[in-house]
Amino acid sequence: MRQGSGCRGGSLSQSNDSQFTGNDNYGRPRKLYLEKLQGLTDEKLKEEVGSTIYMSAFCSNNPRADWHWQVDAGYDECKSRGKLKLYDQAYEEVRKSVSGN
Repeated sequence: MRQGSGCRGGSLSQSNDSQFTGNDNYGRPRKLYLEKLQGLTDEKLKEEVGSTIYMSAFCSNNPRADWHWQVDAGYDECKSRGKLKLYDQAYEEVRKSVSGN
């Protein structure tokens, strides 16, 4: 799991685009998830990013879990909006919820 926005370089166009092509583990095009993110308000995007960060960490024993690429997609959407603070806030909220601090 990525720790805050400083741990991620590059945007969707600069990242490994192949992780966003093809289908997810349920056979749905990954493109649909990217479109979903684009349609979310900032607050809903932050909630979605927080959820995927949590689940990505929870599923760290399964490198093929959809949650991992979805975290990257959420980061990229925050970055494309010029609002990496949304990602950072989501990360911090998850970190605090699991650590109790």
